[in-house]
Amino acid sequence: MRGTVIVIRETIKHFELEEYSELLIQATSVCVENGNNDLTVTAICYPIQGGADETRFTSFSQTLGDRFISSGDYNAKHSHWDSKLITSKGRALLKVANSINADIISIRKPTDSRKIPDLLDFFVIKDISFNYVKAEELVELKSDHNPVLLSLSSNVVMQKRKHFLTNKHTD
Repeated sequence: MRGTVIVIRETIKHFELEEYSELLIQATSVCVENGNNDLTVTAICYPIQGGADETRFTSFSQTLGDRFISSGDYNAKHSHWDSKLITSKGRALLKVANSINADIISIRKPTDSRKIPDLLDFFVIKDISFNYVKAEELVELKSDHNPVLLSLSSNVVMQKRKHFLTNKHTD
């Protein structure tokens, strides 16, 4: 595994799920138990060498259940989540996210400052309202990428929203 971590308060009822390691995608997942509304939280690493493949993203997303947060280094670029470029891997991920009604949240600034700075680390969420999440850079930790943090609250989180001329269905 290439540096994935999930931090959950010990007072939150959860258990570790089977590690996913197939076709270049590596992921660690836990299930946060909440009665009939369980949530899968996943940290993912998809290396640069892995080509764009909707099938891989689809197969991976099917292991996450109906409600999830998947985050980490997707090595996928698309202007939808404020990356400077659009790559074939970014197009494939956005297409799969749209097909499963998932949303993509980023911190809107580069997470990888090597070479040409760009945004590679972000969150894919399904069946979670934007009103209850906040994405931010975790400045306390440092690695080759800037760590990102998604806070999930039981209360509405007030935040500034970026205005778009397109929506997630625009190709």
